Amino acid sequence: MWNIITHLFSFTAGMTGGVILMCLLQIGKQEDELMERLEGRDEE
Repeated sequence: MWNIITHLFSFTAGMTGGVILMCLLQIGKQEDELMERLEGRDEE
């Protein structure tokens, strides 16, 4: 029984970590695109 609980917790922690990492990568991508647009406006 303890084995099942441990594996379930491990799986849940891995999924949560994956979702958080995916969100951080998306935010980073959006910020990079925003900075590129702002830098492009300054050069005009």
